[in-house]
Amino acid sequence: MVRFVDPETGALQPMASYPPLLASITQKTHFLELVSEEPEPIVRLISRKLRHEREKGIKQKKKENKMEQKEVQLTWGVAAGDLGHKLKKVRQELMKGNRVSLVFAPRKGQPPLKPEQMAAKVQETADALADIGKEWKAREMQKSTAAIHFQGIVVPSKPTKSQ
Repeated sequence: MVRFVDPETGALQPMASYPPLLASITQKTHFLELVSEEPEPIVRLISRKLRHEREKGIKQKKKENKMEQKEVQLTWGVAAGDLGHKLKKVRQELMKGNRVSLVFAPRKGQPPLKPEQMAAKVQETADALADIGKEWKAREMQKSTAAIHFQGIVVPSKPTKSQ
């Protein structure tokens, strides 16, 4: 014996036997779902098509909200114009809420920079992106390479009043 939720009104129907209830629906297009067992068993009629579309929508939403990780490689001797262009692309990714790793590496044949110069270049780049992203991981400084890891700061949009 179960209680059935009327799909049109949402009202609970009186107790009924489960086999006749199951026989009264088209099982190719609908199925009965157990909503609760306590204090009494309650079942609801679910459309297979609507359930599939709802699950598909949830999967699509998860896919859209998935955060991406990008890596941008720069050399220590990058020209100001090239740096500006790369940082513009990094800003676009951060505005989407993605994570971006900036990796500074030496170019073959270039004289290595002093650690102070490397730290200054990394700090200058971090300051340029501080308004749109925050560092989510500690900076990595090795012999001749450095990496900064940013995550976009997603600013929630303010709801607009419709007049």
